[in-house]
Amino acid sequence: MTTCLRRGSSKLRFVVLALSLGVVLASYDRHARAAEPEGKRLAIELLSTMNVAAQFDQIVPVIMQQMSKLLLSVNPSEEVQVTAILNDIAIPDMRARLPEMIDQIADLYVRVFAVDELKELSTFYATTLGRKLISVLPELQKASILIGARWGETVSRDVQARHRETLRQRGIAL
Repeated sequence: MTTCLRRGSSKLRFVVLALSLGVVLASYDRHARAAEPEGKRLAIELLSTMNVAAQFDQIVPVIMQQMSKLLLSVNPSEEVQVTAILNDIAIPDMRARLPEMIDQIADLYVRVFAVDELKELSTFYATTLGRKLISVLPELQKASILIGARWGETVSRDVQARHRETLRQRGIAL
């Protein structure tokens, strides 16, 4: 029995060591790719091909709505002024800082994809299907978000209805 435990113990140590080594090597590989100038250049080119900067225009209204809500909560009678400030100051500032966001997204792509994979993605997005995906992706993302929101509302109502008594018994009022 003791021999079996020792063998099991050394097997366990081997597994832990192998997993640790795998984590270290995977981390090294990601960092090595992140430092690779070609990977960064390819990632930025890919993001440009994917028209990521134009997709920024889709998130601006959401950000502006959040900023407007915050500013109007403190300045409820200044809606016209808040809107003007957001349009004249906030949006141009955000656009000016867009390269920062692109650079950070490029770093993310470099950590996730090897140089060869970035090249393959660029090749794909240069195809007819890739260009179609680029053109329809923003609409697909918007529609997917709406589908997800509606699904979440439906599931939430169903869970509340199905488990109303249990929730009440646990002190949760509906």
